[in-house]
Amino acid sequence: PDDYSKVVYFNSVNPATATIFDLNNPPTINDDSLKIDTKNLYFGIDSSTWVYKTTPAGYTSETVVNNLLNQIEVYGNKTAQSYWNGKEVTFMTSGLLTIPTGLTDQYSFDVAADFGVTVTWAITSPYTWRVAGLAIGTAPPAMTAGQFCTVSKRIGSNEIRVRGL
Repeated sequence: PDDYSKVVYFNSVNPATATIFDLNNPPTINDDSLKIDTKNLYFGIDSSTWVYKTTPAGYTSETVVNNLLNQIEVYGNKTAQSYWNGKEVTFMTSGLLTIPTGLTDQYSFDVAADFGVTVTWAITSPYTWRVAGLAIGTAPPAMTAGQFCTVSKRIGSNEIRVRGL
């Protein structure tokens, strides 16, 4: 369909092997009523998109062109994920954003703080912060309601840049 009744997240790269179907991302609580519905758009943990078809019965990969697919809402403390690359991540509740090791060169995502929300920062060694106007290694200031910035890994280095705060 052109319009989907629900966006459903599942805990696998293929809905046929998933055990959790949830309206929240990341999926944590299974709701069996969300399975096998032809009106839903399904999202895998790798950001793949799927629909359910009745003939022949089963899930099929679906290409969806829509800017909303690049938006992710998160709640509480989170560790940056590889699938956030190129996305806009909005913190809907206050939390700590941790930057883990293992990010690829050219990894980048935008971060926003919803109204009434504060986002603080943590980083995993050997990465170091690179924030405009601050000494190398100094963590960015807390991000507050309505603020927006870009987080990126500098090519060929262990520097994590934060721009826009």
